Amino acid sequence: MAAIEVDQVLLGLFSGLAGMVLVLLLARRRAPAAASVRRTASQAVEGTALLFERGDLIDATEEARHFLRGSGPPAPGGYTLADAVARLRRSYPGLPAQLPEPGAPPGRAHVAGRFGTGPLLVEWWDDKLRLDLSPDLAEATSIHPATLEAMSDDVDLLRLISEETPELIWRLDAEGQVTWANRSYLARADGLAEPGAWPPAALFRQLPDPGGPARRLRLVEGAEEHWYDVHVRSVPPDRLCVATPADQVIAAQRQAEEFLTTMSRIFAELSVGLLIFDTDRRLTMFNPAAYDMLGLGSAFLTGRPPLRDVLDRLRDRGLVPEPRDWRSWRERFDALEEAGERGQLSESWSLPGNRTWRVTGRPHPGGALALLFEDISDEIGQTRRFRAELETGRGVLDALPDGIAVFSPAGTLRMTNTAYDTLWGRSSDTLDDVRLADEIGGWEARCTGVSALRRMGGTDPVAAAGGAPIALRRKDGRAAELHLSRIPRGDILARFHLSEGGIARPAPGARTEAEPDPGKAAGPDGPATFVRRNG
Repeated sequence: MAAIEVDQVLLGLFSGLAGMVLVLLLARRRAPAAASVRRTASQAVEGTALLFERGDLIDATEEARHFLRGSGPPAPGGYTLADAVARLRRSYPGLPAQLPEPGAPPGRAHVAGRFGTGPLLVEWWDDKLRLDLSPDLAEATSIHPATLEAMSDDVDLLRLISEETPELIWRLDAEGQVTWANRSYLARADGLAEPGAWPPAALFRQLPDPGGPARRLRLVEGAEEHWYDVHVRSVPPDRLCVATPADQVIAAQRQAEEFLTTMSRIFAELSVGLLIFDTDRRLTMFNPAAYDMLGLGSAFLTGRPPLRDVLDRLRDRGLVPEPRDWRSWRERFDALEEAGERGQLSESWSLPGNRTWRVTGRPHPGGALALLFEDISDEIGQTRRFRAELETGRGVLDALPDGIAVFSPAGTLRMTNTAYDTLWGRSSDTLDDVRLADEIGGWEARCTGVSALRRMGGTDPVAAAGGAPIALRRKDGRAAELHLSRIPRGDILARFHLSEGGIARPAPGARTEAEPDPGKAAGPDGPATFVRRNG
């Protein structure tokens, strides 16, 4: 009886052991699901993991909950898979495409991230789905979504600027290899090497030192030549290089040089001496005429002397008129900047040997000064000779006994001599706006019998006179002859000749326009006698 009970006990023991083995074998067949659940539980202390069932959050690590709270408070039912996807979509744009369809077999996927974050692990089985974030993402995405979006916009803007700017931008490592370059640099590099080759060709060899001033470098592509201002900045352990196009600057400089060359050639042909001083009043340019006129020597002129030294040297050579106060006179040239607002300085220098120079100082914007030396000796000589001739001619006219008056073709009084002024009681200082008709009125006021003069006033007086002199008598009893004629340039010459004895005697055969009454003696109040002589 005891043996039977022992056998029953052993049989039960072996049966229980077999059942435990069977249960263990069945548990191993469900390893994927159980392992995932155990892994989620084991990572509840570290990492960032979220577990969803039918789209609802059923478990999450503390880091994951903190990550979800960054998107705002949950709905009344708690966070969902949609909340997590919306929170992760910006960092993992491909996440929605990796989510399984309902009823999909168990599986897993890795989703690549942006902004340098690690991949996102997605696992699913039955109705459950697990998201495992990398530690970098959990830390990086703890930023507010608006801030993260602004950062992304900034990155996009910087990328756009680097790609669209005309500047060449590239990065060099410690060995001088190009590790990054923008589109403008690559476009230039493709012209020097095989397009698309990496690393791209180095465009410039003699780069400036990092942090130093820019260096202007030339880049030759076939028949084309381009210039750039290259800046280099240290970005340890690399160097960041920026090349700004300078073709327009070079073109402007060349145009300025060509213009300066042209102006220099023009200055070389001028007969006027030219000295140009910079803002510091030092001589920067002179032309051959100034070299010949001033005789200061090439060594002195090419030594860029200051303005005061130039004036002192001219004074030593006797080429400057000695003023009463030399220092004050010299300072006038230094103050030409102020005079430039009102005009320019111009002087005539009378020098030994009957020489005369016209010296002009012209200040220019920015403080530069130009001195012009013009030899006007011939001009002054001609003016003096012309003035002497005028004075001689005037003296001859004033010495004539006949009264002379000259009128323009329009009838304006140009000049008179002393005899005319005495005869008709006028001054040669008041010739402005005096007309021939006005003078005829003055003659009528001092003569009797003025019918012929009145007829002359309305017509061409020379034509009215017919080329013959007109005899008339003044109220003071003196007789005179009026001769009207044309002189060169169409001027009208009126000449009054006083007859001897106070009687105007007609020439033989002359025809009188009005004969006097033989029974009446001519007197101060008698009629004037006009005689028109036959040609």
